[in-house]
Amino acid sequence: MKPLIASILLVLLWIGCSKKDPLPFCTTATLSYSGSYAADGCGFWITIDDTRYKPTHEEAIPDSFKTSTVHTVTLNYFPADTLSTFQCGFSAPQQDVPTLEVVSIE
Repeated sequence: MKPLIASILLVLLWIGCSKKDPLPFCTTATLSYSGSYAADGCGFWITIDDTRYKPTHEEAIPDSFKTSTVHTVTLNYFPADTLSTFQCGFSAPQQDVPTLEVVSIE
């Protein structure tokens, strides 16, 4: 009976350890803030290697970055494999933009 329990525990431990949580990507990026959505702004934009991304979790970005200054930041993120349809302001055309999930930003 003890070898059976030990075998089951060993299998469960192996299964639990073989599942690796994906780690976020880390890079240097530029962060710009184009104003509050309530005032027809576009919120935050992140540029990595000449590609502009719309962050999906803007609440993860501290309010201290809500300035007209373009910031160079260290970004931890998960890339998204889809485009998001986005519209800035009332009369602006809709555009498909790549997105990413912000984990942390410094």
